[in-house]
Amino acid sequence: MHPTGYRAGVVLFVALSILAAAQTAFAARRLAVAWEHSASGTGMIQALATQAPWDDASEPLEVGSNPILRFAQRRLYVLSPTDDSLQIVDPELWTIERTYALPAGTAPTDVAVVDAQTAYVSPNNSNQLLRLDLDSGDVTPDVDLSPLFDGDVTTDLGTMIVHEDRLFVQIQFATSTTPGVPSLPGSLAVVDRTTGQLVDADPVLPGTQPIELAGTGPKFKMQVVPATEELFVSATGAFFDEGGIEVIDLKTLASEGLIIAEADGNTAADLSAFVMVTPDDGFLTFSTDFATSSHLHQFSRVSGVDPLELHVSVPYLAPGLVYDERTGQVFVPQGGFSPAGIQVFDAASGLQLTPDVIAVGGDPTDLVLYSVVPEPGLSTMIFCLALIACLVRPSRRPLRR
Repeated sequence: MHPTGYRAGVVLFVALSILAAAQTAFAARRLAVAWEHSASGTGMIQALATQAPWDDASEPLEVGSNPILRFAQRRLYVLSPTDDSLQIVDPELWTIERTYALPAGTAPTDVAVVDAQTAYVSPNNSNQLLRLDLDSGDVTPDVDLSPLFDGDVTTDLGTMIVHEDRLFVQIQFATSTTPGVPSLPGSLAVVDRTTGQLVDADPVLPGTQPIELAGTGPKFKMQVVPATEELFVSATGAFFDEGGIEVIDLKTLASEGLIIAEADGNTAADLSAFVMVTPDDGFLTFSTDFATSSHLHQFSRVSGVDPLELHVSVPYLAPGLVYDERTGQVFVPQGGFSPAGIQVFDAASGLQLTPDVIAVGGDPTDLVLYSVVPEPGLSTMIFCLALIACLVRPSRRPLRR
């Protein structure tokens, strides 16, 4: 290859890499909020800005009932446990790209997109994950979790999270005497997302082992903190049990125990959704036994739960909390007797930033951050071409005499 051509190729590769990195770094970030329309029972989603004044970034879009939101592969995924359906939303056009019908009675708890072609769905009252081919739409039973259990046990498979080459699945043993209440012991299945095979979390013991939790049945969203390679789990079970927020070492696949314990008496009847804002600090909500409620507090794995209450919604159970590290803000859903919508808090101080609720059309059923990667503008393309032209132009050598 001619040196000039080789140099042009290298420069083009570098320029495109810089452009791709810049697009990712400056991608517009928004908050998607889902709710159920109180009159019609129709599921709706809407996008909000992530900076003051947190204006509406889209019109409400009709989706499946009781919507659950996930973001992966530059797409929003809307799961409907009521309709047994999954929809893909283009976050830039704010339109539904495709709808998948899941088997009747699946009552899906969660969806985890592991690559551009494959998603796993965790069904209720089942020991087996469903594999969804995102190209063909085929749904097949795929990962059997039965080898993780002793005896003939039926489980409820809960929320999932993908970290690197592994998929973590919450397992709630459906053997409690109270219907719908997860029982001890709680555990997490670990699946190799590339092969679909179970990963043994404790090679010392015979057979294939899940991650055994110190807390009770896991619920709500989990969170990976990359800085410490830890997975945080709301292993909170039912009212007045031995649950709390638990930490898993992702290198050893072993529990480090509860960093917040309900038994300490600082989280009322039952701890619920949480979010970490640093490896040691976060926000949590808990409910009382008097009424379903969401009491918002800051907490630290060092000093425990801050007694100062920041916010409360009654009767309403927050489905999750969202932290945006770019703005240093925590987004908190609000419902019940309070106007339905989102409140925003400063992650460092805990101060409420929203003078009024960011209103949506019903009590939020879920919320998630997502990114819209901007298309390269004309000026950016011209800059790249000019850069290439400058760097690859042939050098002028003096004429020999």
